[in-house]
This record gives sequence, structure tokens and C-alpha cells, in this order.
Amino acid sequence: MHWKLVVVIVAVGAVLVVGAAQLTSSPRTYRQAVAAALDEREIAYRDIQVGEPCRPNPHYCFASGRRTSYATVVVYIARPVYGRIECHAYQADCYLSLWDLHIHSVALPDLAGTRPLPRVVEYGKSWLRERIRRLRGQ
Repeated sequence: MHWKLVVVIVAVGAVLVVGAAQLTSSPRTYRQAVAAALDEREIAYRDIQVGEPCRPNPHYCFASGRRTSYATVVVYIARPVYGRIECHAYQADCYLSLWDLHIHSVALPDLAGTRPLPRVVEYGKSWLRERIRRLRGQ
């Protein structure tokens, strides 16, 4: 039984380290997330504008019962390039599309502070709960 506790402690530690790294590297705004996606593809731009239709209240996004919200994106290169961000949760699980730049449904990182814990930590918590439940025989 002692070795199982050691395994659980090591697993929790690893999840926390990975989660902390993800938390510190998360963008604070959609603009930063779009800029990172463009920089990753080495696309030079002069400016980025992102409309955030869900502000100031996130409940406006989901008032109709739909779980998807959208934000408009304009990237200024030689001319404006239009696109959108599609989110399946409030400021999380978002995808960028800029069709003229051949960017289609590229996953964006969750904004910092969106979830109480980074996604990897949430997965780790559910994995640990399941293992503990199995150890207890439930």
C-alpha cells in the first residue's frame, strides 16, 4: 500500500508542475492568443483587432442555450484580413479561423484565469479520483 501512495504523490506533483507551466504561459487576451498563432506561422502583421461580444457578462454568450460564442478578428497586413474565433466554453476551448491566410479552426490556448485550474490539472484530478475509487473498491 505504501508504494501506491508514492505513485499518487509523484503523479500529483507532475500534474502540478505541468499545470503551473501552462498557467504562466497562457495569454491574457484573445489578441495575444491570435498574435501567438500568427507568430508561430511566421505571418507578419501590423495590428490585430478582436471583438469580444461576450463582455462584460459571460452569460450573454449562452443566453440562448447554445454553448458556442464567436468573436470577430481583423488582422492588418497589407490589407485587412477578416476571420473569427469560435469558443465552445466561455473564453475557453477556442478555435481561430482566418480563411484568407489558410488558417482554419486552429486551436487557441485558454485565456489565463479562465478555468480555476489549467485543463491538464483538471484531467489529472479526474484520473486520480478514478484511481482512488478503484483502490477503495467502489
